[in-house]
Amino acid sequence: MMSQAHASSKSITDKPLEPCLLSQFEIIEQAREFLSAITETDYQGVVSPHFSGSAGAHMRHIIDHYLALRLGSSAGIIN
Repeated sequence: MMSQAHASSKSITDKPLEPCLLSQFEIIEQAREFLSAITETDYQGVVSPHFSGSAGAHMRHIIDHYLALRLGSSAGIIN
């Protein structure tokens, strides 16, 4: 569920948020809820043979993508 801070379709600059951006807020909220619900062991564990990395490694990889988008957006180049 999306928090009240992101329930509005306006950003803090009062420009309308794109629907795809709103969906990202929902996905981030799901990730936050997931991380709040699992143990440290679950966060670090690898469920072989189905996955090659832990939930923590996957979450860090996702965060790396968000950081790259943020930095690229600020620089005007997303590669």
